Amino acid sequence: YAIIKAHELDPEITLDIYGECIDNKYKQFLEKLIEDYHASEYIMLKGYRDHVADIYQQYEVFLTTSLGETFGITLMEAAGSGLAIVGLDVRYGNRLFVEDGKNGYLVPYDPSHIGLECPPETDALARCIVDIISDEGKRRSFSQRSYEIAEKYLPEQMAGKWKNLMAPYEAAIERM
Repeated sequence: YAIIKAHELDPEITLDIYGECIDNKYKQFLEKLIEDYHASEYIMLKGYRDHVADIYQQYEVFLTTSLGETFGITLMEAAGSGLAIVGLDVRYGNRLFVEDGKNGYLVPYDPSHIGLECPPETDALARCIVDIISDEGKRRSFSQRSYEIAEKYLPEQMAGKWKNLMAPYEAAIERM
């Protein structure tokens, strides 16, 4: 619904959805939603793809509406590709990779809205997407900040963090 609303505000906005739906009912729901809103010209189900980091380079904004994100590999890939990120303010992944107003937006989420066909957060998500798409300077600064956030997770950075974490244990083992 957020993209349908965003598209109403800016007809240039499109959405490509990557991945496979484990639940066929959800895929059918998406297909019906696209059909009911005559959105097949601007919302595309792309299916599963390998090497999505390469695909991310074609986009400007990553939208995540997950209600429970753990570390969020897709978020790390999106940040590492310099995308602005718009998502719900849910624990863990989104808060780890989105600095509200700096590389994207975290939209407040009320868990009591689960099950609503079009929850109130939809309008806020749409406005955030339009805000980023309509401002080239903001897109550039959000992109730069996403790159900076992702740098913390480069292999050499992570290896150093693990080494620092394990150093006290290595010293204890050597004393044994």
